[in-house]
Amino acid sequence: MILKWNEALYGTGFEKIDKQHKELFDGINELLAACTTGLGSKSVEAKENTEKMIDFLADYVIEHFECEEDCMQTHQCAMLNANRAAHKHFMKEFSDIKERIEQDGITRGIIIRLEGLLVGWFSKHIQKIDASLRNVVPETAPEPEEQLPPPTKKKRGSFFSRLWKGIAGS
Repeated sequence: MILKWNEALYGTGFEKIDKQHKELFDGINELLAACTTGLGSKSVEAKENTEKMIDFLADYVIEHFECEEDCMQTHQCAMLNANRAAHKHFMKEFSDIKERIEQDGITRGIIIRLEGLLVGWFSKHIQKIDASLRNVVPETAPEPEEQLPPPTKKKRGSFFSRLWKGIAGS
């Protein structure tokens, strides 16, 4: 299953959060594709590349969760505590999967579990909890630090695709 951005379903009204969600969608899709491609591969390189992507995704998720929680706190979003609890649950599940991958490698069962967590959890979580940020979007323009610079005309690919190219090229 592939995550596809839909503004009506996933938009929060905060450009920075939405951009991070889009990056996560790209990263999750690329990671699951890499896992499927590497399934059954005896290549140490394929396993190492997948593990690097998982480690990077874990780091990115932590950064995103902190940003999102700060935004909810700043704007007094009623879903802040539910969001924190959901993030904690996600990180435990993701850590468990990472440990299984380190022990057993990429197996069909791991891919199914990983896909369920990443695709299922993020899709539902963003719609049910993160989208509550729409209720607290300031009527005035967001603070400059909450805005990202406008995209450049040159399309360089997602942050995750650039990372993957860097890993694969090394």
